[in-house]
Amino acid sequence: MEKKQRLVWLGFVLCMLILIWRCFYSVNYADEPYCISSVWRFYKGDALLAQDWFPAQQLIAWIFSPLYWLFRVFSGSNDGIMLVFRLTYVAFQGVVSVFVYYRLKKYQYFRIPAVMLYLLSTQNNMLTLNYNTLGIGCILLILTILITEEKFAPPTLIGVGVLTAVMVLSQPYAILMFLLWGAAVIVAVPFKKKYQLHPLLKFRTFFFVGIGAFVVLVAFVTVVLMRADITEVLNGFQYLMSDPEHQMDLHYKVTKYFERFYRYYQYQIIVAGVCLVVGFLKNHRVVQYMKVMSFLLAIMAAIHTLISHGWLSDYVPIDFICVPMMFLGISIWALGKKKNILLFFGWMIPALIYTFCVQLTTNTGILAVSSACIVASAGGVLMIGETFKESKEELSKSVSQMILFMVIAVLLLQGALLLYHRICYTWWSSPVSECTEQLESGPAKGIYTSPEDAKWYYDTLEAVDSLQAETDEPILFLDLAPWLYLYTDAPVAAYSMWTIGEDNFLEEYYECYPEKEPAVVCWMGIENPEEAVAMQYFLENGYEFTEIDGGIALRKNK
Repeated sequence: MEKKQRLVWLGFVLCMLILIWRCFYSVNYADEPYCISSVWRFYKGDALLAQDWFPAQQLIAWIFSPLYWLFRVFSGSNDGIMLVFRLTYVAFQGVVSVFVYYRLKKYQYFRIPAVMLYLLSTQNNMLTLNYNTLGIGCILLILTILITEEKFAPPTLIGVGVLTAVMVLSQPYAILMFLLWGAAVIVAVPFKKKYQLHPLLKFRTFFFVGIGAFVVLVAFVTVVLMRADITEVLNGFQYLMSDPEHQMDLHYKVTKYFERFYRYYQYQIIVAGVCLVVGFLKNHRVVQYMKVMSFLLAIMAAIHTLISHGWLSDYVPIDFICVPMMFLGISIWALGKKKNILLFFGWMIPALIYTFCVQLTTNTGILAVSSACIVASAGGVLMIGETFKESKEELSKSVSQMILFMVIAVLLLQGALLLYHRICYTWWSSPVSECTEQLESGPAKGIYTSPEDAKWYYDTLEAVDSLQAETDEPILFLDLAPWLYLYTDAPVAAYSMWTIGEDNFLEEYYECYPEKEPAVVCWMGIENPEEAVAMQYFLENGYEFTEIDGGIALRKNK
């Protein structure tokens, strides 16, 4: 056992070294620095919900603010902040993985692939802390603690409540999970005298978890109201809920969730449905034959999904290959004679509900949903392990070995593909193989990128420097450039660091916060002033138009 444990730890250390190494390559200038810019904006003194009218990221800005504050204490600027957030995320994944590994001790060897699937995955292969990566880590910790807890002591449950609140701040619609849990506890009340209820269905458990969540809620509300009064918050909230990029029709969100799941995973969904039917039929020789065929079909469907999305397709493969073990776990669980109800209803169902909550929050649809399925896939591995353990005595040695061999083959294929894409796949950035030049200044300092990308990066910084903007005067970037806000380190003159589109609230924003009116307005990557968003508004308000390398700028007359 000691030798095997050493091998496990050796594998873990090697994976961590690879993930740390990968942090130094390829730069994403949009999604990745957006979360960091939200944290920086909070650090600069802006009020959550009141002065930021974009729904994503800002609720967790105050959670990451201690990390950012510590960084600024030692650096004094934002140079290298993207690399620091990357390394911190890898450390976060490592700590979560170690904790989950120890808590899942009773699942023996199957806990290893369950943990490794999480360790090797991340949405769009964006190697940074954000609301998606933090939310997935929290839901994995919550389910692990609740499934393995024996005493359900108040301190532990309060800790779960804290994690639940952080999860909800990361994915606001995840509050549905907490509400559904409360509903299940209420429904179980009439049965507590007749049946021995599981601690998860007892009011005491739910109550202490609620206390932990309430503590975080009070802290969050206090932080918000320390910088803005309730009128400002409500005013900002109405614009926040009007964001067209995230706030889509509920019917559209729900239908697309099921439609896209079926479009990308139809074979696994069909086979899982067959397994659920066959697995609950009365025991018969014909049924045994059907179970064997269903198992083989489930294995083939999982391999098909992994190869088609992880090997043949180049459409964000690292997200899609997070899913197969989820459906395979459900299929094998259904075919087993003894079914672990706790794992199904205590892990798989909540993990699936979480993916639905992600769908309600995200604007990237099936990509974010698929990456969130990694928690359900980890649960699928545990379900397979429990089913195999319970059915092993009824199977011959050769059949048992064959089943184990096929499952391990799928796990190795999924793990290999995840590791490959974690190293090689890039999201809106240069391929790793072309990243030969290390950036020496700015938010992306320390990261290697392609020579072409590095030239564009430095040219953009020089163009921004040519504006000679004061660091204490608000600046507005009209294009998708949150990293430029980090570079200038000047107050934000926008209700969002994301793209300011044609249908914007700039005029309303400056009416609410006249001190936010920009001293300089800049749009990089555009040559025709007529194409600039809100150009007419700024010209009418006395701004002077100037050209800069790679873009345009407007300066307010003093």
